[in-house]
Amino acid sequence: FTSKTKTTELFHEMKLLLVLLVTSLLSSALLTTDKPPFQCNNYSNNNNEGIYTIYDTANGILHVASFVGEPTFLIYSTPNGTESLNIRWNDTKFESVTLSGYKLLYGFVVRNLIEFKVASAGIHFDLGKFVTNRTGSFNITSFSNLKYNITHLPLNCNETGRINISLQQQNISSNLTQLDILFSLQAYSTGGRLDNQPRYSYRGNNSVIDVVIKNYQYNLTTAATPASRLALELDFITLNNSKLSFTSKKNIDDEFTPAVFIQNSLSIQRDRFLYWKPIAYADSIRTVENSMMVTYLNGTYNNTREQLNTTGFYHSLQNSINSTLERSFFIFGTDGDSTLNTDYLYFRMELGLGVPPTDSISLPLIIAIGVGFGLPVFGLILGIIGLCFFLAYKCCFRKRTSNARYVMIN
Repeated sequence: FTSKTKTTELFHEMKLLLVLLVTSLLSSALLTTDKPPFQCNNYSNNNNEGIYTIYDTANGILHVASFVGEPTFLIYSTPNGTESLNIRWNDTKFESVTLSGYKLLYGFVVRNLIEFKVASAGIHFDLGKFVTNRTGSFNITSFSNLKYNITHLPLNCNETGRINISLQQQNISSNLTQLDILFSLQAYSTGGRLDNQPRYSYRGNNSVIDVVIKNYQYNLTTAATPASRLALELDFITLNNSKLSFTSKKNIDDEFTPAVFIQNSLSIQRDRFLYWKPIAYADSIRTVENSMMVTYLNGTYNNTREQLNTTGFYHSLQNSINSTLERSFFIFGTDGDSTLNTDYLYFRMELGLGVPPTDSISLPLIIAIGVGFGLPVFGLILGIIGLCFFLAYKCCFRKRTSNARYVMIN
């Protein structure tokens, strides 16, 4: 009777544990369903302008991609949980955007696509000339003059923590009728590494921004100047009089991005950064053969408000910023390489919070180092063991020989 009672109690306890386990699994599934990792919104009244927001529910971060005026990429925090975003449209035309409660952390504005002549020697992008006298040496396509043709309006919010925003721009000016520029933004709430080249690592609070330029028609190419190059001009929004800090680090492993041993970043206040590797590609199939080097140059503006008036976030940003915009140039290609005058250009950046990512030593390199150092050491150990056995054998052989040579005589 006692044994039967204990068995019954044990059975009821197992049933209770099973019920609790099923309940916890169902509740976690319901919580995941009720609160996805991202909340995406598209604010657009036409196919020519759009503002996209991606809210990271786990980290309380708002990622913004604005394609009203010049492309603007921003990161906001939500410290109070009572934030509001209001965008006003006049019929189908954008009028203003107002953010309440959000704290601007970092961001940048894409200003110009610049074509410039390739010189025969010396520095090839003359920053001083670009600022003071651009005539003849530069062909500038301002993003504020581009008409957007938004071809991928739906946002792809999913459970994996990856969101894509893709827009296409077509220039309607007289000299560049076929220019296509594609932007892609992916936000992340957890850490990982990208699958395609260049394979950046990322963490929560980070967003990866891809820029693709297609069908650019070069205007400075002549018989005397058979090649020209492209550059992107960006303005970084710095806060509280903080200055951009440029850092370039070398690594010994190119497993994640072949032929690239350098990682660059622009940081402010040590916890906000733009990260990139100095490589771009001249083909959608990204290989070392169609890659090109990316060079970084920087400068500074003095008047923040005037420089922001061509962005959709002008009224919001001018009230948030207590500093200047810092201008930066990303220059694509080097003299004499096969990627000059390419009709395709791909470049990737990573915008985020915290410390910029770094590439650790990959497993194949660790194995190679282990084999490289291990085999000689293993061979040395085998040699020492073999020598010890040989010496021991010689010693024993001599003793046996000496014992056999002399015989005791009675």
